[in-house]
Amino acid sequence: MQLGLETKYCLLRDVQEAARRDLNQMLELVESLPESASREELERLLGRDEVQACLSEDTEHLTSFKLRPRARYVFGEALRVDEFSKAIDDPIRMGRIMCSCSSSLSADYECGNAEAENLVRKASRASYGARITAWGKRVLVVEDCAHPSDPEGDCLLFTDVAFSGASVKFIEQE
Repeated sequence: MQLGLETKYCLLRDVQEAARRDLNQMLELVESLPESASREELERLLGRDEVQACLSEDTEHLTSFKLRPRARYVFGEALRVDEFSKAIDDPIRMGRIMCSCSSSLSADYECGNAEAENLVRKASRASYGARITAWGKRVLVVEDCAHPSDPEGDCLLFTDVAFSGASVKFIEQE
């Protein structure tokens, strides 16, 4: 993958900004990455100190890294978030995006479990769409609140209503 970068980066967001590529272009570039790489390969390519600087407590023990699927998930999820915000008045499109999120989370990030994935499949058939969230421990469903459905008696656990969310207020100083 040739990006023409002179500096090494730990965050994919920083790589994207430095490469001056949009999310779709980054997704295309991701496909040229190897599926995985060993720690030794990364250290030869980037340098031992650079690799160490990019690792956290949760990853410092790893000896191999799944480059393509993880990068595909990160850039794909960022693109889906952008698409979701544009589809906010179209629940059908929102549901399709959520299903895509859930598929990618399972396939590219290996996050989920059989029970949650089964619940997503069931809920998706009876709603606009569903996705796994909370690292595979929850399923979020978008459905018509006027006609909520529970096709097999086990999908609708609780409902929630969206509110305006957080806001920022600027206070003038005297």
